[in-house]
Amino acid sequence: MLELFTSRSSPAKRCTIMLAESGLPYTARMQTRQKKAKAFLKANPQGRMPTLVDHNGADGKPVILTQSMAIIFYVAEKSGIGLPTTPRQRARCWQWLMIFATDLYPAFTSSYYMRGMKPEPQTIAGDYWETRMLGYVRELEEHLATNTYLAGDAYTAADMCAYPTIDLALADFKSMRGFKAIRRWHKLVGKRPAVRTGMAQSS
Repeated sequence: MLELFTSRSSPAKRCTIMLAESGLPYTARMQTRQKKAKAFLKANPQGRMPTLVDHNGADGKPVILTQSMAIIFYVAEKSGIGLPTTPRQRARCWQWLMIFATDLYPAFTSSYYMRGMKPEPQTIAGDYWETRMLGYVRELEEHLATNTYLAGDAYTAADMCAYPTIDLALADFKSMRGFKAIRRWHKLVGKRPAVRTGMAQSS
């Protein structure tokens, strides 16, 4: 049994989508900064979310993971779901997974953070990070203009990783409104039952 300690963040939603798509038995347990279960803190004393506990690891011992990308890779390999079947598609999948993990998502969250700082929002810094984010978004738009999904014709873990961030960006950033290919992809992925389930479990 897989047990995910989750929260209302995009990285957590990546993981619940991956788990919902995997077909593996799992339980998602919502945590908050104010209230964290004893089982969660026992598995992860630092209190980092999301945290995955696989109570039936391959060596017979529990496996505990705290990074969303590590969780996605682990569940994809364990289930065989979300992994492209060709070397070209796999390379594209890894590329977009890394762009979202190390480039686009950090710029996205930094823009939010700077504009939400109290008592004084840092609008110049917020604009800077939004510009950085939009650079990657334009690259994504160009790619999706000629590809159904991030890895090409196949729906993969890269799409599962990207969806929560793009979902929030489309809702909150006016600068996202003109990206037609991204909106087409967002609508397509958002129709998947497992995506709806995963998003709800971390909301």
